[in-house]
Amino acid sequence: KSNVGQLTVGSNPTPSAIPSLRSIVPLRPPAEPAPFSCASAVTPTARWWRFIDRPLKLALTSHIMATIRPTAAFVAASWLALLAGALVYLLGLWNAEMQLNEKGYYFTILMYGLFASVSLQKSVRDKMEGTPVTQMYYSLCWVSMFLCVALLAIGLWNSGLQASEKGFYGMSYILALFGSVTVQKNVRDLAAADLKFPPPAPGQ
Repeated sequence: KSNVGQLTVGSNPTPSAIPSLRSIVPLRPPAEPAPFSCASAVTPTARWWRFIDRPLKLALTSHIMATIRPTAAFVAASWLALLAGALVYLLGLWNAEMQLNEKGYYFTILMYGLFASVSLQKSVRDKMEGTPVTQMYYSLCWVSMFLCVALLAIGLWNSGLQASEKGFYGMSYILALFGSVTVQKNVRDLAAADLKFPPPAPGQ
């Protein structure tokens, strides 16, 4: 028989023997929990996840945080939509047989609509990026946007134009508004991309 403090092999341990056991075999501190990873969240038993876990997280982070530069084709298409909608609308208005006050009414609606759409897109983008925007200005942008479309619809409904002419003005107006929103978005994206990833200096 071999004695370890007050503990004898083959005998039951007593409460007085526990301190001597702790002094001989110290208890290990509890292990810290493993950090969260895509591998443990998706498939904990798949070992091949460890090889793509870090690249996947880096790719997701860069995709979320970095601003994606719009392509030249999309930028050109947005400018084409804006110019086509606005110019066609103005061309039809110039050749229309209306009084000058009626032409001025539809022209003012176009200008007001373009400004309201750009302001609305900017305020929505600012709120998404955390830029302070007052609730009054944000609500005013939405009211202006709906008011422009409603004024055009009421004016065309009560006009003596044919159905084809009403559809012409309505479609060109909506195209102009869509083009103004996409142009403003692309301008904002390009400015943010140049700020985060400035182009290389000449000679580099």
